[in-house]
This record gives sequence, structure tokens and C-alpha cells, in this order.
Amino acid sequence: MNRKLLMFSCLLALVACAPAPSNTREPSAAASAEFSVTGAEELVLAVVMSKVEVLDVSETDAAGEGTLSFSMSEMDGRGIMMSIQSQLPQTVKFDLYMVDAQGKRHYTSSCPVMAGGGLYEMWPHPIPRIIVTNLRVLEDGESMVCR
Repeated sequence: MNRKLLMFSCLLALVACAPAPSNTREPSAAASAEFSVTGAEELVLAVVMSKVEVLDVSETDAAGEGTLSFSMSEMDGRGIMMSIQSQLPQTVKFDLYMVDAQGKRHYTSSCPVMAGGGLYEMWPHPIPRIIVTNLRVLEDGESMVCR
């Protein structure tokens, strides 16, 4: 096993992985679709939502009103930073899974994204691909905790 792969596997086991949350609502069929973010590609999702749920999600070419954008970049050749920008009218939450070089998924925590806002997620190791799924509206009174 090469040294980078071994280091990545060890870091996943020690730092970045978390159990998938058990207290999340069941996503709608549209919201449970999976989308991948890799390397320098930007993932832009067109999101149709009501005040309480995501009704439809699809990939689109350009960010604009009603979209959620994800992009990954390398930090100092070792870690990964994901930028997330929302042009949605409500705060949303989603689940993230890191995919290692063998294709194995590892749940990782993520933070809610406020309406019209953005955030950054960072990991201290390389990640070939991240899966975004279970997109949902964060209802008033729900915790803004990153998990």
C-alpha cells in the first residue's frame, strides 16, 4: 500500500469520520439523490423547495437564484477545502460522504448553510470525491450545529 493511501486511511479513521446522524428527517425522493464533487470541478445544484421541504434537485451549469454550489480545492498539497455557496431562500442542511481511493464511503460532519450565505468545510488530508445527499430545509428552531 503506498504511503499516501495509508496516511489517508489513518486520518479518516482518526479525524474526519463521524457516524451518520440518526436524528435526521427522511428526505424526499428528490432530496435523497446523490451528487459528486471531485477535484477542480464545481457542482451546482438547482433546488426547488417549499418552506418546509426540498421538492426537486438537479445539476445545472451555472450558479444563480435557487442554486447551491460546491467546489473543492487543495490546501498546501495536503488537505482539502470545500466551498459551499447558497442562493436559496432558506437555510439548508445536507449529508456529506468522503469517498476514499478504494471507493469506500466515510460519513463526515457538515454545517447548515444559511439562506444566501456560504461556508467552508476543511479536512487535513486528500479526498478524491465527496458525495452530497439528503438535502433538506432546516426548519425554524432546528439546531444550527455542524454534525
